[in-house]
Amino acid sequence: MPQKHTIIQLFRKYLDNQCSAEEVEVLFMLLDKEENKALREELINTQLQNNNHGIAVADPLLYQKLDDSLKQVLARIDMPKKQRGIPGVIIMKWAAVAAVLLLLLTGTYYFTANNRSKEVEVVKATPVIDVPAPTSTKATLRLADGTEVNLDNAKYGSLARQGQVQIIKTADGQIAYQGKGNEILYNTLINPRGSKVVAVSLSDGTKVWLNAESTLRYPTAFAGNERKVEISGEAYFEVAHNAQKPFYVTKGGMEIKVLGTHFNVNTYDDGSPASVTLLEGSVKVSNGGKQSMLIPGQQARMNGGIISIVDNVDMDQVLAWKNGKFQFGENTSIETIMNQVARWYNVQVEYKGTVTQHFWGSISRDVNVSQVLHKIESTGGVKFRIQGNKVLVMP
Repeated sequence: MPQKHTIIQLFRKYLDNQCSAEEVEVLFMLLDKEENKALREELINTQLQNNNHGIAVADPLLYQKLDDSLKQVLARIDMPKKQRGIPGVIIMKWAAVAAVLLLLLTGTYYFTANNRSKEVEVVKATPVIDVPAPTSTKATLRLADGTEVNLDNAKYGSLARQGQVQIIKTADGQIAYQGKGNEILYNTLINPRGSKVVAVSLSDGTKVWLNAESTLRYPTAFAGNERKVEISGEAYFEVAHNAQKPFYVTKGGMEIKVLGTHFNVNTYDDGSPASVTLLEGSVKVSNGGKQSMLIPGQQARMNGGIISIVDNVDMDQVLAWKNGKFQFGENTSIETIMNQVARWYNVQVEYKGTVTQHFWGSISRDVNVSQVLHKIESTGGVKFRIQGNKVLVMP
């Protein structure tokens, strides 16, 4: 049915705030038709379920109130189909309808069951604004002289020159250092919360992927007999092999020494132990005067001055962030999950009680935060509510 397809497409664009004024007008004229009543009910109910924050929407009385509210607003607008009128006025009238439906669908009104009655009453609440996944990098590159380059706005090609080294932004958005030099100049790559993963190719050919809320400080060229960088947050390294010049990654009192290998480093200051996970080659991890060698498949966890080794680590889970997913093992706490959600969507998290249940599963990082929360909530044991840029977590 071509009309049904048009309504669905426009409805999705409307919820994503991508409709033009003319498209909004077309959408609501189509929704107002009696022949589209069933589709209207289906679209509203589906969106309510997607945005459900622990409140049942299957109650027929509850749903009927929503549909009646929309029809009442539609009925108030006197717009004969052949009336041309003033375009601006027509658009404003339809914008009023759009605003009412958006409030209904995003939770500015929600329904609660009265414990002493089966009536459903309308209660005003804080407007709910869904938080989309990052669509671009917000990373900045701080040069040796303190100048900062916004990488998302920077054009492809040459970004800057540091001594004898040229900094390039490639066609796929990565940063690359080309050339050699003996001058020690340091750059810092800063990837904030709410930013897509950013990649950099260092002057020795080592490749680094930087997660959200992470920084990497490194020399523009590796002079002397070692290569050393500093990390904060999380990064994945593919180190170019050079037996005569070992590669070091440092964070506070932790040091990782490699010759050429692939590994993931997680050093977020969120209460979890820092970890180094080895995929290929070998690394030596030092922390608080203690040292451990890792082989592929192992993870070193640093807690205080203690290094503990975990075998047979799930690499898909470790590298999920780099591969565009949230992925959690069977015993993942809600705090661990929400730390990742907060970094990726740049939201605040507030706990209203203690959630003791643990969770597992995976979901794309390309969806809105409400879809991630809905999937977690569907497992039971936790409820969420979005209030602006804050997510409330409740048992």
